[in-house]
Amino acid sequence: MESAMQNPTENELIQAESRREAYMNAIPKEVIAQEDRLPIQIQSMNASNKSKLQNIYLVAEELFRLRPSFVACKEGCSSCCHMNISITSEEASRISTATAQKAKEISFSISHPLSTFAGKPCPFLDISQGNCSIYPDRPLACRKHVSFFDSATYCDVTIANDISVPLMGFSGLDNALYSVKNKNQNLVIADIRDFFPSTK
Repeated sequence: MESAMQNPTENELIQAESRREAYMNAIPKEVIAQEDRLPIQIQSMNASNKSKLQNIYLVAEELFRLRPSFVACKEGCSSCCHMNISITSEEASRISTATAQKAKEISFSISHPLSTFAGKPCPFLDISQGNCSIYPDRPLACRKHVSFFDSATYCDVTIANDISVPLMGFSGLDNALYSVKNKNQNLVIADIRDFFPSTK
C-alpha cells in the first residue's frame, strides 16, 4: 500500500507548477499593477492603521478571487490552520476587536522553527466544523496560503514543512503590511498563538 507520507512525484510537482503558472496568468494585469503600487499607496495614506490594513486585505481579495479553480483549498479543509501562522501586531489588534479577545502585548518579534506549531490548531479554528471563526478578519498569511496540488494530501502537517512545493510571492502585499505600524515603534511579528495563547 502506497504511503500518503511520501514526497510529491515529479509529475505531481510539474502539474502543481503548471496550475500555479496558469493562476498567475489569469490574474488581471491591472490587479497585478495595483499590488505592485500598494506599498507606496499605503505609506502615503493619511488614514488609520485599521483603514490601511483593510485596504491591503481588499487588494489581496482581488488577487485571490480566481484562485479556487487552481488550488486544492476548499471550505472545511483546515490543515493550514495547524501550522505556524505569522501575523503582525496590527493584525492582532484587528482580530482582538473582531473577537473581543484581548491580544497579548508583545514588544519584539518572535520567530519560531517551522515545527513549533505543527499539528497545533489555531486558536480561532472551529475544530468541530473545520472552519475559521475569524474568516473576514483572518490575517494576510492565511489569505495567501494555497496548495496547487490537486488534493490536500501534501498539506498534512506531518510532511508539509519538509517538502518543496510551488509557491507564489506577492511582495507588494508583504511590504505594504510591514509598513503598517505605529510611529516610533518597531514592527512586531509573531505567531497568532503568541498573541492569542490557546485556552483550549
